[in-house]
Amino acid sequence: MDLTDDDCVLVDEYDHVLPHLVYAPTSVPGKGANIEEFESQLQGCKCYGDDVCALSSSCTNAHVCSQNYSSDGTILAHKWVSGSIVECNSQCTCSVKKCGNRVVQFGPRKNLSVFMTGPEKGYGLKTTELIPKGEFICEYAGEVIGMDEAKIRFKAASMKGEMNYIFVLREFVDSEKKTVTETIIDPSVIGNIGRYINHSCNPNAGIVPVRVDSPVPVLGIFARRNISAGDEITYDYSGSYNMLSDVSSVNSFSSKPCRCGSQDCSGSLPFDTSLV
Repeated sequence: MDLTDDDCVLVDEYDHVLPHLVYAPTSVPGKGANIEEFESQLQGCKCYGDDVCALSSSCTNAHVCSQNYSSDGTILAHKWVSGSIVECNSQCTCSVKKCGNRVVQFGPRKNLSVFMTGPEKGYGLKTTELIPKGEFICEYAGEVIGMDEAKIRFKAASMKGEMNYIFVLREFVDSEKKTVTETIIDPSVIGNIGRYINHSCNPNAGIVPVRVDSPVPVLGIFARRNISAGDEITYDYSGSYNMLSDVSSVNSFSSKPCRCGSQDCSGSLPFDTSLV
């Protein structure tokens, strides 16, 4: 990617369509969050000059989870399976303009639009220009909270008949896949444009966890296929496409009908059973 000085910082010029919501371009610590993780700094690479921070180089970040992006900045296919990205960060000595391992940290793509889909689904997010397969769209930002707080919020929203926006990310943290870490993000009140993306049983986008400066993952939303101008952007709320999940699509306590309209629609919106 050819970057200018203006491209080398996070830029997010979007805002909420509802006045009671607080816009946050990236996730912020909420009740129950691990503050030490937010304040921790990941180690930077020692690359210099024309190094593009790829597997062909000695870049430590590129070798942590293998190469993340192609030369045009699109996510590599194997990342949908391995499900983890570590980008170069503020402590790296590589050239921000030339580094090929910096995508999500620059913020959401332009030409995204919040729109009213109709009375059944409410607001949604669409693109006004083609999004090529593999390109970054935006992150799913909100308050990072603990499980106890998540359960309280989920119950309160369910009692009011409100939409559940809480996303529980589970990742294996060891090669034996025995230890799991949880990151819980709630954009119900504080969040970014990603909160408007609706569920689909046949989504055109998906979430991959990305780490930049801190151990707290950014939920990066990438295009799983070409998304045409005017199309609504969707992802699978269950995360079943690539991540460990504990998800039920049918539950009498909070299950809501799915309105995605795809031929393979499950009929119900998925949710994380650990929130009950």
